[in-house]
Amino acid sequence: SLHKLYVDHLVRMDKWTAFVNDFTSQLQNTNLLATVLLTTNVGFLAIQSVDSSTSRSVGQVTSYLSIVCSLASIVLGLIFLERSRHIRSNSAELLDRFYHAKHGLERLALVFSLPYAYLMWGMIFFFVAFLAECY
Repeated sequence: SLHKLYVDHLVRMDKWTAFVNDFTSQLQNTNLLATVLLTTNVGFLAIQSVDSSTSRSVGQVTSYLSIVCSLASIVLGLIFLERSRHIRSNSAELLDRFYHAKHGLERLALVFSLPYAYLMWGMIFFFVAFLAECY
């Protein structure tokens, strides 16, 4: 949808505003899920059978990786939410900065997808940690 917003170095403001509003709502949902995942990981590590050995188990290490991923998702989401006012008003400057003649706005799409990607990696790591402790 980014390619429809920015054609011939011109921004369609109606579509851009709708895109930013949708992106902001998705960020809020992602931050909520990442916060729940963070809390779940901390609770998982608080179980004495998980944290009883002197060496780190697979469950502990992957749970710590999940914590790092969920924290990265939360921090990036909060940064994007805080910058959304600036993004909304300075759309042409932002799109010009991320536009590439060969790749278009793929770099911007990649940057905008990072909070969700970190959330997904955090969920995968938590799933692995849970399975490692169950079996």
